[in-house]
Amino acid sequence: ITTPAPTPPPTSGTVTTCPPQYVVGQTYAADDLVSNDIYESTATPYFKCKPFPFTAWCSQAAYEPGVTIAWEQAWELMGVCDDE
Repeated sequence: ITTPAPTPPPTSGTVTTCPPQYVVGQTYAADDLVSNDIYESTATPYFKCKPFPFTAWCSQAAYEPGVTIAWEQAWELMGVCDDE
């Protein structure tokens, strides 16, 4: 079961360059930034991996940022970036 995508925050959190795209199974450290192109627009949300004890979840598909029901347990929505 997936939940609706999160609503992006106001454009004040917009950065010009997106962090690397999230990859399931890749090892992430606390405070690592990733983008996850889940919208059909040029505004792509980006996320920060939460610190210990949540860091281990950041690489797991069940916590894919902005997609699954449990993503907020491992990731923090930081804003949006421009993927064009």
